[in-house]
Amino acid sequence: MGYFDKEDNILKQFRELNKSECYPINGETVEIFSLIHDETNWKFWTNSSGKSDMPPDYYCDEFKLMMEVMRVDDHAYQLKKKGKTKIIDPVAARESEMCKELKSSGILDNFPDVEILTVAKLPELPADDFRNYVRYKENFIRVIDKHRESIRLYRKNHPGYRLIFFIMDESEEYIEVETESIANEKGYVGKNMRGNRHYPFFDEDLINPLIDSDIDFLIWYMPYKLIEISKSKFADLLPKVCIIDVEKIKTDMPQLYKYDEKRTISTGI
Repeated sequence: MGYFDKEDNILKQFRELNKSECYPINGETVEIFSLIHDETNWKFWTNSSGKSDMPPDYYCDEFKLMMEVMRVDDHAYQLKKKGKTKIIDPVAARESEMCKELKSSGILDNFPDVEILTVAKLPELPADDFRNYVRYKENFIRVIDKHRESIRLYRKNHPGYRLIFFIMDESEEYIEVETESIANEKGYVGKNMRGNRHYPFFDEDLINPLIDSDIDFLIWYMPYKLIEISKSKFADLLPKVCIIDVEKIKTDMPQLYKYDEKRTISTGI
C-alpha cells in the first residue's frame, strides 16, 4: 500500500502547509480551511474510512461537518474489456513493482522509520501515460461522479451536516500553448514557450461537474504544480490549496475558461 492510500497521511501532509498557500475562492471557505488545517480543530474529527465504517471518510460532530477524501492524477484511465470496466494506472503499477523490488532486496530494513517511499525514476512508458490533459480531465470527472453517487448515503448517515469533498490532485503543471503544432512537438522541454497557464479551479470542464452537485465545499489540494524557469528555480505561482463554496460557483465564479485540450500540455514531459 502506498503512503497516500491512507487518507490520514494525505491530511497529515495537508496540515503541514502554511496558511498563506491557501486560496479561498469564495464564500466562507477560510473558516472551512481552519476547521481541518488547524491541529486544535482536527482533534474533533473522527476517522470513519475503515471498511466497516459508515461513509464518508471523516465526520465532526462539533462542527457538523463530514468529508470524503479522494485522489486524482493525470495518468489513470478506464479500460473496457469484455463488458467490464477496469481502472488502469501504468505509473502506479510500475511504482508498486519497484517498491516491492526494494523491499525484497532488504535495503529498506536499514530504514525502519521510513514512511514515504518515492520512486525517483519512472518507468519507460510513452509520455502520454504519465501526463495527459485529456486523461487528467476524464479522471477528475470520473472520480467526482463516482463519489457524487454516494452523497445521498453520506447525508443519511450524518443528517444536517455540511459535506466537504477533499481532492488530492497529484497531477503536474499544464500550459495551453499558442498553437496545436507546438503541442505536437517532441522534445520541447527546456524551450521557451508562450501560452496560458492552466488554472484548474477556473477550468470550465473541471468545475462544471461540481455545479448543482449537492456538495457544500471543495478542498482542492495541488502539491505538485510547479513551472521550472531554470535548473534550480521554480515559478510557484499557484496556491497549494483552493477552497470553493460549491453552492456559490454560479454567482462568484462566472468567468470560467474553456481550455483547448489539443493545445494544453504538461510542462513536465
